[in-house]
Amino acid sequence: MNASPDNAAEPRIVLFAPADRLAALQGGLEGLAAIVVTDGAEALEDGVRANLRAAGIPVLKKVSVAERAQGFDGLHVAGNAGELKAARKALPAGAMLGAGDARTRHAAMQLGEAMPDYVLLGRIATADPTDGDIAADADLVSWWAELFELPAVAVAGELA
Repeated sequence: MNASPDNAAEPRIVLFAPADRLAALQGGLEGLAAIVVTDGAEALEDGVRANLRAAGIPVLKKVSVAERAQGFDGLHVAGNAGELKAARKALPAGAMLGAGDARTRHAAMQLGEAMPDYVLLGRIATADPTDGDIAADADLVSWWAELFELPAVAVAGELA
């Protein structure tokens, strides 16, 4: 994983967004742990990716099965432990691998056993504006933080 030792234990934000939104957001992304491109990853301009990398922000591509990470710093696999293991084998050394959408302790542990760089607790939102059941359960997040060293990304609900 690409976390630096100085801030590895500090909570940081991971942005999950479609490619068409990233160009407009470039100026306000300092300090992010990573960006996961959820839709339209192939359309993400090389210049945008280069600017994000220059700012020290790894850019991952969300996939449902193991795919090539060509042009990206890694993958976020929304699949099972078997798909994660296949993705890890296909990724070049040093590439990041994220796992999730874990909604239960059992699902989170199964994904964690595949040794990704992080486990996503909760679910990535879809483009459907009525899709609101995405947040990680607070008890699940607390339980994970108390028991595991493997980093977790907890999906927050509305922050209004």
